[in-house]
Amino acid sequence: MNKRKNIGSLLLDYKMITEADLDEALEFQKENGVKLGQALVQLGKVKQDEIDYILSRQVDEPFIILDDINIDTTLIRKYSSELLVNNRILPIYESDESITIVTDDPFNLKAFEKMREITKKSVNLTVSHGEKIERILKSVLSEGNKNKLVNILDKLIKDISNTSFYRLDFCGHSGVLEINIFGFNLLQNYTVLAEKYSQYQIMQALEEMDIHYFYNQYHLENGFFFQIYPLISESAKIEVPVVLGSFGLGKAEGAAFTDLDFHGSEMIFRSDLPVKGYLYYSFNSFCYYENSVNIVDNVPVNSADDAGEILYTGYIPSKCGSCDGEGCSKCNNFGYRFEKLNDNIKISDISANF
Repeated sequence: MNKRKNIGSLLLDYKMITEADLDEALEFQKENGVKLGQALVQLGKVKQDEIDYILSRQVDEPFIILDDINIDTTLIRKYSSELLVNNRILPIYESDESITIVTDDPFNLKAFEKMREITKKSVNLTVSHGEKIERILKSVLSEGNKNKLVNILDKLIKDISNTSFYRLDFCGHSGVLEINIFGFNLLQNYTVLAEKYSQYQIMQALEEMDIHYFYNQYHLENGFFFQIYPLISESAKIEVPVVLGSFGLGKAEGAAFTDLDFHGSEMIFRSDLPVKGYLYYSFNSFCYYENSVNIVDNVPVNSADDAGEILYTGYIPSKCGSCDGEGCSKCNNFGYRFEKLNDNIKISDISANF
């Protein structure tokens, strides 16, 4: 590829901007972390169509209309979303010898060289609208990330379905998503995904899996923490009062109340206090109400006997003897094994475990 002028020099040559316009755009670029062309457009110095036209003429690369081509989603998902989105690179065709990409900046030589290193192929350039490239990339990659997340969550649920883990924690920060599991005072990291996910994408994945759940959410400037307690899919008669210590909280028959927010089609309403006559899911503290459903980690420490006749449904974890808690194939890498208890056992009968 021959040495070429950058977009600022080209627009000066075509007398489409002034030196003052360029200086202003360079300062805007520095402050906002955008490309020079984007800075000029956002400042109203030129239109995006004008930039695209000048670029395609100058570099002698074909200008294509993205609406007229078929998008190969599989090809796009082969490559780093960060590389593609940050550089507005849209792969559209790949052969044994080369890959054809669409870009809005044919001077982005560093990114093209990175594509050559990754693919071990020559890179053919075409030019098109940057905003359309970015919109297509985000749409395709978002859908791909959601499908990946659905697969991971499906495996996670199968892995913990016969354990005392009943809560899923999603922590998004620094461009990664950390997924943790919790139950019976055990907090473990399940996986860390090296992609940026939003809470909305997690909720979309759960929606696709038809998972209904109680939840807490916390937001920071650079991340979020999303905590869910899934319900089992079938309604069942729940013997109350009860403490649950297994994945998938029992679904009530009819209306119920809870001290957390709830996402799903069931008639479960938010209330800080029990409503007489109705089932009450309590997460923020242990509840002695006669129709209460509690989680095992809210049983008062050293006070399990005080729970009287409250039943326990779930599992009891014990350190895996094969790996001494380090994690192995026999314990599914949890470091613990889980014993299923009879549904009619009382909290007072297992007080030694608290």
